[in-house]
Amino acid sequence: MESFTEHEKRADLKQLKTNLVNTICASMIAEPRFDKEDDTGAQTVVNLVEQIVQVDPEFLLKLAVYVRNDLNIRSTANFLVALAANYKESAPFLKKYFKHVINLPSDWLDVAALYQMLPNRALAGRALPTALRKAMLFKFPDFDTYQLGKVPFY
Repeated sequence: MESFTEHEKRADLKQLKTNLVNTICASMIAEPRFDKEDDTGAQTVVNLVEQIVQVDPEFLLKLAVYVRNDLNIRSTANFLVALAANYKESAPFLKKYFKHVINLPSDWLDVAALYQMLPNRALAGRALPTALRKAMLFKFPDFDTYQLGKVPFY
């Protein structure tokens, strides 16, 4: 039989996941500015993710797939992938889900840029985590010449 504390932990995790999904779904109406450090919506997402990733690191990437493919919210899905790249707990799952979240070369670039803007990123400077670089290399051959030709150069 499950102990009371385990039951409480599961209930708390379920509540955290529900709050994260609700916050993400609300981004359809008022999209958070992930490039602004003081945006409360983005900060709420980061705070919830920090709590969830310790217990269920794969959930974050599953949510990113749902957000991108079912809700069609590109920037939020890209931000979730960038956040997942920042946590070593979710790194083993990055390659598996990256292909399903990133549909365009601009998404591919956006994830790298969003990672660079994370205030508490694991790597300093312009470095990207190894798991993210491997996932990006794994996805790159999926882009065709036409898609790559439409990518703006900065």
